[in-house]
Amino acid sequence: MTKLEQALHGYVWIEIQSAAPEFCLNRLADSDLPFWDVTPVDAFSFRICAFYRDRKRIQRTVEHSQAESRIVSSSPGIWFFLTWLKRPCLLLAFALALFAVFVLPNYIWTISVSGNETIPTSEILRALDDLGVRFGTKNDAFKSQDIKNRLLNAVDGLQWAAVNCSGGHCEVLVKERVAQPTLLDRHQITDVLAARTGTIVEMRVLAGQALCRVGDTVEAGQTLVSGTTDWVIDLQTSHAQAEIYALTWHNLETVTPTKCYQSGEAEKESVCRYLQLGRFRIKLSGSSRICDTGCDKMVTREILTLPGGYTFPVTLITETCITSEQTERPVSKQEAAAILQDYGTRAVGASMIAGQILSCEKQMQKASGRYFLEATYACREMIAQEQEVNLFGSEQINGRTYLERGAD
Repeated sequence: MTKLEQALHGYVWIEIQSAAPEFCLNRLADSDLPFWDVTPVDAFSFRICAFYRDRKRIQRTVEHSQAESRIVSSSPGIWFFLTWLKRPCLLLAFALALFAVFVLPNYIWTISVSGNETIPTSEILRALDDLGVRFGTKNDAFKSQDIKNRLLNAVDGLQWAAVNCSGGHCEVLVKERVAQPTLLDRHQITDVLAARTGTIVEMRVLAGQALCRVGDTVEAGQTLVSGTTDWVIDLQTSHAQAEIYALTWHNLETVTPTKCYQSGEAEKESVCRYLQLGRFRIKLSGSSRICDTGCDKMVTREILTLPGGYTFPVTLITETCITSEQTERPVSKQEAAAILQDYGTRAVGASMIAGQILSCEKQMQKASGRYFLEATYACREMIAQEQEVNLFGSEQINGRTYLERGAD
């Protein structure tokens, strides 16, 4: 038996202990089981070498000869791989392992974005998706340099970007463009006007000529600080700046109905599940529907996440529809007052440049199935508002235009 045949078919060394070794050898020879290299160990034991596939038959023959046997060493050879044919699950696992090692790394399965602070990651991922870089894309289907240049044009605010693919993972590194600070153009001539009618309570003029003082009542649009000063023989211009706080009043009327609908106990609940694979959505169970009156719909999303923070674009979506009976109930005067006052406070605060609400005088009325809240808010509000001044043509300064003063 050559070494090549032994390597292909496999071999095994078996040690046999018998009171009559000759009888045992004769039984093995009569069983048509090939063996070779019979080596005596002592007076009652010997070793033989046989094919790996015949080891169990040889051991049974030895047992029938009233002897004992044990395997000293073995080498399965190709016979070991042939036994896999009886184990399809193992073959499938081996094929999947080869597929995962040699095929999967050639495609993009996870995408991570780093380096962004103000630009949302979702915006960058959507731009990459439009450029063809998405879940399941082959690594050699695009050029990183080309994607980088197109990404900079697609996402506003990026200064630099890099797209690196390795082992099924695509890493996108970005650097945001640093916004240049807005410089104050001090050569621009401006006036400070009143944004709202009120009584001035605090005033700080940083540049320009003040035309009012604390305690004065001013109207909306009135010039508070002038950026031009007429010295008769010369006209001095500046970029007027000021912080002026005034006591202002906001009148606001809000309305809400006297009745509302309230959900009762849940009567019916239905669940629908979907599997989102990239752009594809697969329905798993349940039935989707359009919510009717009295139906609450809740949607939950569970994203597949691997250890290390890597996420796959594989999402389990669960839609739960809960149907309940809607009952009409009256809204009390206290509830309506709280709702309307909260809305009024937020609306007045949003309309001010800066400041705070000092007090509120309100009056509640009920008519035609609605609540009316008329409120007057007293505020300490910043009313200074800059406006550019044009000194050409008909711009009047102390009763004369700029061109008339130049003619003197």
